[in-house]
Parts: sequence; C-alpha cells; structure tokens
Amino acid sequence: MSSRSIDIEFAQISEPNMDRVRTLGSVRLTREGTNERILYPKPSNDPNDPLNWSKAYKIYLMSLTSTALILSNFMAAGPSIAIVELTIDIFHAYPPSPLIPGSFAPASIARFSSSISKAAYLFSATALLQGISNLFWVPVALKYGRRKVYVLSFLLFGVTTIWASQANSFGNLLAARLVMGWFAGTAECVAPLTVADLFFLHERGTYMAIFAAALAAGAPLGSIVGGLFTLSTDWRALYYLGTGLIFAFTILAFFTMPETAFVRIPEVHELALVRQTSKDIEKPLGALQVERLSPERSVEISNIPKKTFRQNLAFVTPPQTKESFWKIFIRPILLLALPPVIWSTVTVGLVVGIVVILSVSLANDFYTIYLFETWQSGLCWIAVIVGTAIGMPICGKLTDTTADFFTARAGGIREPEHRLPFCILPALFMPGGLLMYGLSLDHHTHWAVPVVGLAIISVGIVGGTTGAMAYIVDAYRPIAGECVVSVMAFKAAFAFLIAFYTNSWLAADGPAVVYGTLAGIVFAWLALALPLYIWGKQLRQKSLDWKFIRLVQWDLDRETGE
Repeated sequence: MSSRSIDIEFAQISEPNMDRVRTLGSVRLTREGTNERILYPKPSNDPNDPLNWSKAYKIYLMSLTSTALILSNFMAAGPSIAIVELTIDIFHAYPPSPLIPGSFAPASIARFSSSISKAAYLFSATALLQGISNLFWVPVALKYGRRKVYVLSFLLFGVTTIWASQANSFGNLLAARLVMGWFAGTAECVAPLTVADLFFLHERGTYMAIFAAALAAGAPLGSIVGGLFTLSTDWRALYYLGTGLIFAFTILAFFTMPETAFVRIPEVHELALVRQTSKDIEKPLGALQVERLSPERSVEISNIPKKTFRQNLAFVTPPQTKESFWKIFIRPILLLALPPVIWSTVTVGLVVGIVVILSVSLANDFYTIYLFETWQSGLCWIAVIVGTAIGMPICGKLTDTTADFFTARAGGIREPEHRLPFCILPALFMPGGLLMYGLSLDHHTHWAVPVVGLAIISVGIVGGTTGAMAYIVDAYRPIAGECVVSVMAFKAAFAFLIAFYTNSWLAADGPAVVYGTLAGIVFAWLALALPLYIWGKQLRQKSLDWKFIRLVQWDLDRETGE
C-alpha cells in the first residue's frame, strides 16, 4: 500500500514519542454522543488533591491569592500618586504654583521636571524587579511548592515596606524599593499557577479573570488610599498601612493556605490521530492533529488519609519535580522563541505598560491641566476600580463561553486558540479608552471625560490579561509556570523602559500623540489574535520540530493530562 492518500483512523503513540505531543494542548472536552463534560486535569482519588477540594475552599484560596496580588501592586505602584509630595520631600524641588514664590522661574521648572522624572524611577525600577525576580521565585515554587514562596516572600516584603517608610534619601528609598520589588513580584507569577492547580480547564478563564482584575486593581487602590492620606499626613503613611496589611496576609497565608502543587501519577493517555487524509505518512508527528482521549476515571476507593491541619502547615516537603532548578530557571528564556509565548508576552507587556504609564503620569497631568490636588487625582482611580469590577465577570465568563462555543463547533475538541476570538473585546475597549483619555486631556475637556476613559481602558486591561494568560496556560499547561515567567519578566522590562520615558514623552508630544500612538500599537497587536486563531495550532505543532525545543522539554512528572 502506498504511503500517500492513507486514511488515518487511529494510532497509538508510544511512550518515547509522548514528549512530542505534550505541548499540543488539544483535548477532547466533551464525550461523543453524550456531550458529557470531561474534566482536565483528571482528578485523582486522593482527598489531598486540590482538584477535589470543595468549591468554597477553592474560592477562598483564590481570594487569598488575589489579595496577595493586590498588595503587591498596592505598594509597588500605589505610592506613585504622591509623586509630587515625594519629589518635594526628597529633592526639595517644587512644582509651578502661585502659592510658591519663584516656582515659575525657568530654572525652578526645569529642576522640578528633572526631579519628578527621577522620582518615577522609584516605581519603574520596582516594576522591573517584580518581573525579573520571578526568574528565581518560580523555579523555587515549581520545585519546592507555592506555599513556601508565598509565606517567605511576603514576610520579607513586609520588612522592605518598613525600610522604605524610614528612607530619607533618594538612594536609600531606591534601594528599599528595589528589594521590595524582588519579594513583591512572587504573586504575579505564582497566582496563575495557583489558578491552574485549583481549577479545571473549562473553569480557567473565569478564575484567570479574577487574577487579571486583582493585577489591575492593586495600583488604583494604592493610589486612592495614598491620595486620601495626603490630606492629613505624608506619603510615608501608605507604607505604614502596607506593612500592617502585608504582615496580616502573611499570618493568614501561614495558617490557612496549604500547598496547592500536586504531583500527579503520570498516565500514558491514549492519543488518537483525528481522522484525516495524509499525503505523506512520514511527515513529522508534530504536524499531525492529535486528540487526547481521557481514560475513564478510576472507581477505586482511595485509602490515603486527608492531611491534618498541622500537616498542612509543614514547610519541609518533598520536591514537586525531579527536574533540576537550573533547567527550570533557563526554560523561560528559551520559551520566548515560541509564537504563542511571544504574542501573550507582548500583550501583557502592553497592558501592564499602560498601567505603569498612567500610574506615573496621572497625578502630574491632572495637577497641570485641572489643578487637582493629590487626593483628587487619587479619587480618579475609582474609575479604574469600577472598570475592573465590570470587566472581571464579563471577561471571565466570555472567554470560557467563547472557547466552549468554538469547542462545540470542533466536535468537542478544545484547542487553546479557541480563546482567541474573545480578544476582539480588549482590542476595541483598550484603544477606545486610550483615545478618549488622551484626546480629552489634550483638549482640556471636563475632567469627567478622561475619567470615563480610564474605566473603559480598565475593561480592556482585564480582557487583554485574561485572554493572553488563559491562552498560554492552556497551550503549555505542564510548563505554565515558566511561560508565565517569560510573560512577566518581559512585561517588567517593557514597563520599566516605557515608564522611563513617559513624562518626557508627554512633555514633548502631548497626551493626544502619546495615547493615540499607544492605542494604535495595542489595536494592531491584539488584532494578531485573528491570524493566530487561524494558524496558531500549526505554529505550535511546527515548533515541536525545532531543534532547540529539546532544551525546553520537561520531565514526565510535570504532566497534568492536558
């Protein structure tokens, strides 16, 4: 029989070839004939398996994780609302004001402009360390568990807020905030891992939206509270509050957050080549369409006892994987060559970059244009909270609903790309909000117009983060942690660079040009979700044949069944 025009009905993939299909991300989500939901990952019979925990307990842990994420950005970006007060206190440079004699002199204006740009480094540098630190923290979390990372990093995070509150010079404060970023960044990468640990594939979009909302809400909450604090105290008070909140979270996490990482017994799934006509049976395995067939769930009763409260507090636990720390450490860098990782990374980089730009420029813009005091500028961030609250349920439900719709059209087979059509929403909301915000500032419209623009931007921010993170976790679930590190490390570097030039760019070109340019870039990049939806699966499969892919392959103990 010729190798050409062979009708492939079914094929068994042997264990040596299993590594070639692990990153396909193709699973049958509903059973043929009954449309019964198939659970991925497959829950075990172990009562300590996080997938078997009650829904209420999972939601509590998700809330705790979201609190960590909010606190991270509450202190990392929130204090930027008082950047004018901080500039006056640290640099003794004053903004132009009729109440300050000589402040309109060219030399005084130049000194203030230079000083406030330098003060912005305090926040952009923290954002950089938040991302870069996860090149260390995520290998620790993957190798030794999430619980240790949460508790230890936030304990030291609290110490750095005390240090920052007592700093009296730029150098000392910068050092404190750099170390703060190193410990605060853990939540950004460990939170998506916790979502993947606790929830099934078909639930992931909903809970990833909570992650996205928490990521977006921390800085606005810090800005609101920090702005109100300036009415009766100085910028240091926000650090005092942050210290108390962070230590309270650390105590709560120590006593109520168990380890969510769970080592699943590797199963050799039956892998079927979906019925198709092949012109060449010798073509690479990565080019074939593969469907994972979930084995029937075991009916055996587990005799494994449920861990006691004291056992859940343990810090000395066996390693979660046999992979070396250094292999996990280097993998995120290599993953940046994969097309889905590139798209998700730049998407989140743009989203978070916009948050950083707004954080370091809003107070100065609203002071210059509307003569807003710090507390008034802080209250403008309520619009971001409102937009985030609206975007969280809409984006979470819509990303799962969109994926389910396209899964049904594909005969019950879920592909990671089925989430991508959802990105139409952030591709409209984020650029639209940026244009409204920038043009209204440029034309000095009523202050309510840019504030409404902030709310619209926030809906897009939640949507963009949800779509990108859910897609990349679905596509590379066994190495989701390293994928998230790739995203967050690049995001941090991008946010740092863009914040570095924000105030000078705004001063040179004005808000209409700056935010109009950003709107165009965001729309063009998110529009790439369409070709990625069409050709993304082929790109993922082709990447399996790249030589360097062997360097990012993972051990079997990282498998989750997806």
